[in-house]
Amino acid sequence: LLQIDDILPSRLRKIFEVKNIVENAFSSDEHKNIFTFIKIRQFFSKSDEGKKGNDLDEYFLSIIDSVFKEKKLELDFLLKFFMKKIRNTILDKKKDVSIKYYLIKDAIMNLMFFYNLNILQINEGVKMEDPIFNDFFEKYSMQLNMPEKRGLLLLGALVENLLYIQRTERGAEPFWHHLKSLKMNETEFKGLIPKVTEKLHQYDKLRTWDKKIISTINDYFLKSTVKWNMSVDEMNFYFSCGMSLKYDIYEIINNSYKKENQNEKS
Repeated sequence: LLQIDDILPSRLRKIFEVKNIVENAFSSDEHKNIFTFIKIRQFFSKSDEGKKGNDLDEYFLSIIDSVFKEKKLELDFLLKFFMKKIRNTILDKKKDVSIKYYLIKDAIMNLMFFYNLNILQINEGVKMEDPIFNDFFEKYSMQLNMPEKRGLLLLGALVENLLYIQRTERGAEPFWHHLKSLKMNETEFKGLIPKVTEKLHQYDKLRTWDKKIISTINDYFLKSTVKWNMSVDEMNFYFSCGMSLKYDIYEIINNSYKKENQNEKS
C-alpha cells in the first residue's frame, strides 16, 4: 500500500530515539507504555464506526510517509480526527472511563512523537514559571506553551474531578450536559469555572487543592490573549487532555501541600 525508498539510517535512528522519548514520558516503574503506529492508526482507520471498511487509509499512509521522509503535518488536520474519535468514544456510555482516557493519552503521545520528529509545527509560546506544576508542564512543553492551553488542561482535570464525584455518589454524570459534547468555545470554557465551583460547593467537596487549581486556572486565563487563537477542536483537545491527566495533576498538588505542611512543622 505504501512504498518508501531511500530512507537514511540517520532518519531511522531518529525515529527510534523519539519512540523511546515518548515511551519514557508515559511509562512508570510499574507499567511500560509502548508506542507503535497502532496509536496513530486508531484515529485514521474509519471516518465512521458504522462503516464496514477503512476509508481513511490514504490519510494514515500519508502520515507514515511523513514520519519517514520528514514531511510537515498540520496540527489542525490531526486534531480534527483526534477529536472526532475522542468525542465518539468519550460520549459512549457503554465504554469504561479508563478506555476513554487512555485514548486521549494516545493522542498526546502521537503529537509528542510528531513534534520531536520535527514534522509538526506548534506556534511558539512564552516561557512561564509555575512553582507547583512546572515539571508537569515542562513534560508537555511543546503543547502547553501558552497560558490559555495550560488553563484549559487544568480546567479539564477540575471538571473530571467533579464527574468522578458524581459517578461515585449518584451513579451518573449530569454535569456532562454543560460540556456541549466537547464542542465548547472560549466563552463557554470560561463560563465553566463558576459552574463547577458551585457544584463542588453543593457536594461539599470544594477542597483546598481544588481552590488552588481554580485560582491557577483563573490566573492563566487572565494572562491569556484577548482572543484565543485556537480552533474549537484545539481548545477541546487540551481540555480533554486535562480530564485524562486528572490523577497526575491532583497527585502533584497533593504532594505540594504535603511538602508545605512538613516545612511548616519543621
